Amino acid sequence: MIPSMQTVPSFRVKSLKKVGIDPFYQHSIGDFDYGLQISKLGYKIHIYPKFVGECNDNTLQKTWQDETLPRMERIRLKESRKGTSIPRLVSFSA
Repeated sequence: MIPSMQTVPSFRVKSLKKVGIDPFYQHSIGDFDYGLQISKLGYKIHIYPKFVGECNDNTLQKTWQDETLPRMERIRLKESRKGTSIPRLVSFSA
């Protein structure tokens, strides 16, 4: 869950505007890329022993992780926008 801009401290708003979200990366890979971009600008990345935010748990039904779906459907979903597609993984790790 991303807080509204009114609740984000000013240093975070500035860093959000400097980096932005690369439209090539979506969902989880985008999170990693964003963290790396922030780090390259000199901002510190903190890891906390407890949760400081939360996301709603989404069901795995009808996603690439749904083991009840046929294999080809799961592959198609994995390579979709919400999946972890091979081209994005390769680009990210390059």
